[in-house]
Amino acid sequence: MLSLQSLQQSEYTIQLSNFENKITIKGELRIHTVNEYDELINVIVTGATKSNNDFVLDLCNLSFINSMGIAALGMTFINLKHHEKKIKILASKHIHWQYTSLNDLKQIKADIDIEYIIQH
Repeated sequence: MLSLQSLQQSEYTIQLSNFENKITIKGELRIHTVNEYDELINVIVTGATKSNNDFVLDLCNLSFINSMGIAALGMTFINLKHHEKKIKILASKHIHWQYTSLNDLKQIKADIDIEYIIQH
């Protein structure tokens, strides 16, 4: 069964595809309010916990994230710390914040797999 949900803000889009067990976040994630913070955490945690298989978080086209956004990702993985599902993050080596910041998430949830995609 194909299921696709989307959350669109002016600067970013979050798409949840239950069919692919994947969440894709695109754009520039500038979180300014607690509501936005909670929205992001809830979408990812819900998608990951309802997934029947391992879960993919695709950040390849997320060009910018502010400190609140990184904190939200950290809180997301704290919420998923005790879940058995394996999580793979797709990232871009060409986006500086991804290359420098994503490995820190492994300190929260050690079994996160980060795959750096080379995009042209």
